[in-house]
Amino acid sequence: MCLHADLKILKTEVYRNIREMASFSDRILIFYGICGHALGKLEEDLSDLECPLIFLKDRNGEIIEDCISLALGGNEAYARAMIEFQGKGTIYLTPMWASSWKKLENETGGQGVNDRYLKNSLYYMTAKIDTGLVDNLEFDENVKEFAQKFNMKITNLKGSVEIAEKSYLTAQNRVCFKNLMVYK
Repeated sequence: MCLHADLKILKTEVYRNIREMASFSDRILIFYGICGHALGKLEEDLSDLECPLIFLKDRNGEIIEDCISLALGGNEAYARAMIEFQGKGTIYLTPMWASSWKKLENETGGQGVNDRYLKNSLYYMTAKIDTGLVDNLEFDENVKEFAQKFNMKITNLKGSVEIAEKSYLTAQNRVCFKNLMVYK
C-alpha cells in the first residue's frame, strides 16, 4: 500500500521483484495495472526477460489502468463510472483501500491519504465497489468511517472479479500447455 504514495518507489520495487522472480518462474502474472502510468512501459522495459509476463487485461485487450479499473471490470467500466458522476469529485474504494486507508495515512505521514486534498469541497462522494470478496459488515464500516472523516456521501457500485479470474486462468493454461508440450 505504501508504495502507492511514491510512484517511483512503486516502479522500482515492482521491476526488482519481477526480475528476481523471473529467474525461477515459467511465467509471471502481473497483478498491477498501469498504476498512475508508473508501470505503463513495464512490458517494453522487461522485454529482455525469458520468462513471459501476463498482464491483467480488460475485454478490449488493454492493460487495466489500476486496481479500481480491475474491481469495476475494466478501463471502459471505470470511464463509464466517472462519466456517471459527471465530474463530481469521487473517491473509489475497494475493500483493500477501505480497510487500509488509515494505515497508509499513519505510515506515510498523510502523504498517501492527503487530508487537505480530500477535504476539498470538490470531492464529495465515496464510491464503494463491492466485488463480493469480503465481509460486507467490515467493508461497510470502513467506507462509512472514510466518508464521515472527509464529509462525503456514499454511493454503491457493483464490482467484478472477472478480469482477475480470466487473467489467472490464462496464466495457468499457458503453464499447463507448456508442460504438456515438454512431456509429449
